Amino acid sequence: MKRKPEQYIDCGFYEDSDVEDIANYQQKVVKCRKDHLCSACQKRIKKGDHALRETGFMDGAPVQNYVCIPCLDEWLDEIEPLEEAIDDE
Repeated sequence: MKRKPEQYIDCGFYEDSDVEDIANYQQKVVKCRKDHLCSACQKRIKKGDHALRETGFMDGAPVQNYVCIPCLDEWLDEIEPLEEAIDDE
C-alpha cells in the first residue's frame, strides 16, 4: 500500500453507489483471509492482499464488497490533482 488506510477509506470511492440504502454501513481496509473478487476491476484479490471492504445490511440481508488497493490507488491518482487544484484557488 502506498497510502495510509485512512486515505483509502476517505477517498469517496463508494460515494456514487447506494450506500444510503445500506444499514450499518462500514468501510475498512483489511488483509484478506481468503480470495475475493474486486468489485471495480473484477480481478481476484488474493489471500493476504489488502483491500477496502464495505459491509452492511440491505433489505435485511448482509452485504459485503471488496475493492483492491491498485484500483483505489488509480482512483486516488486521478482525483488528488483535482483536489490540489481546488485547494489552490
